[in-house]
Amino acid sequence: MRARGITDKLVARRAAASPGTGTALQALMTKHRNALILAATTLVFSLAAGCSSDDDDDDSPNGNAGRPSAGAPDSGGTSNGGTTSLGGADVGEAGAPMSNGGQPGGTAGANAAGANAAGAGGAGEGAGGAATLNLSDAQILLVLDTLNKGEVEAAYTALPRLVDPSVEAFAEQMIVDHSSARQSVAATAEALDLNPEPSPTQRALEGEGESQVALLRSASDAAIDATYIDLQVGAHDEALALLASLEEAADAAELTQLITTLQMAVHDHYDSAVAIDADL
Repeated sequence: MRARGITDKLVARRAAASPGTGTALQALMTKHRNALILAATTLVFSLAAGCSSDDDDDDSPNGNAGRPSAGAPDSGGTSNGGTTSLGGADVGEAGAPMSNGGQPGGTAGANAAGANAAGAGGAGEGAGGAATLNLSDAQILLVLDTLNKGEVEAAYTALPRLVDPSVEAFAEQMIVDHSSARQSVAATAEALDLNPEPSPTQRALEGEGESQVALLRSASDAAIDATYIDLQVGAHDEALALLASLEEAADAAELTQLITTLQMAVHDHYDSAVAIDADL
């Protein structure tokens, strides 16, 4: 799993930089890695049970079959600091929370365990090869809000202790972009007259985000920059896979277009994180 690869990379880097702290950091990361694996396993079995009940109705058509992919996003997505803005207007604080979303900058990341497990629970393969999730539009909205909320929370957790200027600027951009994205998700829910609903996918993301925040809080001052940016590389990589699955599952055109806009911005974030990570 990619979460294991990220953890091992962090341990190796910290051990090389400070041998005395390598063993303690490895024990801590193993603890959180096991929590991620447990959450992913629980989600796979939960979604598999739901899918098995659907197998009794094989003649039922896929509601998304043949649906054309959304076109290019409108002016709601703008360029900001070399990346695509997720929701248009820049904001300095976390965006308006959704139902069950909690306070601004909550606790959810899209790391390997969550995104891969969510994809494994899909009903079939979409046109782009991504597994299609059995989620309603209302459930997709809360998954999107949880995804963005986790990015804001991770950035707020790491930012006060970051030292490298490029990592600090990246964290600030994550707060701006993903807070704005939360506002866009809320606006889409209002336009569709939907109340966002929880799902196994959303709950897994929330739990995994809490584990990521715990890793950031426990990282040493010397390790915080590398820890944060390594987690961001993995989180945005897996977010792209999850968004592809959500796009296939979405029904409303407005929701599909929102996801397309998010994909463009998350891809820019991933490229930026990879470049920064290579320079650390």
